[in-house]
Amino acid sequence: MSSSVEQTEASRLEAILDQAAWLFYERGYGAVGMRTIAELVGVRASSLYHYFDSKSDLLYQISLGVTRDFIDQLLPILDSPIPYPERTTGFILSHIELRWRRRHWISTALQELRSLDGERGAEIAGYLRAYQRTIQDFIAQGVAAGAFHVRDPWLAGVALLDMINGVNGWYRPQGSRSLNQIAEGYAQLGVYQLLGAAQRL
Repeated sequence: MSSSVEQTEASRLEAILDQAAWLFYERGYGAVGMRTIAELVGVRASSLYHYFDSKSDLLYQISLGVTRDFIDQLLPILDSPIPYPERTTGFILSHIELRWRRRHWISTALQELRSLDGERGAEIAGYLRAYQRTIQDFIAQGVAAGAFHVRDPWLAGVALLDMINGVNGWYRPQGSRSLNQIAEGYAQLGVYQLLGAAQRL
């Protein structure tokens, strides 16, 4: 298969997943059938089965894609050689931006985790736990290096994720602050208040 054909197939698959994620996000997984997804994407319902064995398989691909995105795109920020506060700031900004941009994917993955079969559900849950553990370990390393000052890195990691994940629940683009302004404010709170990093003079 030529690279151009592969790119076309990948783009078509991404479009189907994105449209399905929006439908699941807005209407609920149980209320959306494969025929509805096919109509909105502009393909025959039978053509969807070229890509997915079932609606559950489609949900799995959405969940797998977005959880891997968070791991592959954001966790490397924590491994960069810059100081801990700067790494954390970059991570928070990127996490909030990605979570908002892919809100239909991540909300679907989290809300419909129970709809996946045992093995696939366990796989997605494992990725989510690994993401949280990596952040908690990073905070613990920052404490050991004297960059952060918290008594319980595990709890600090839970609190940090709870804080930055919560933006999607209330943020609206028509509000008085842009997403970037909110992300920058959260980064300041997270790094210097929650994690206790020293302010630079």
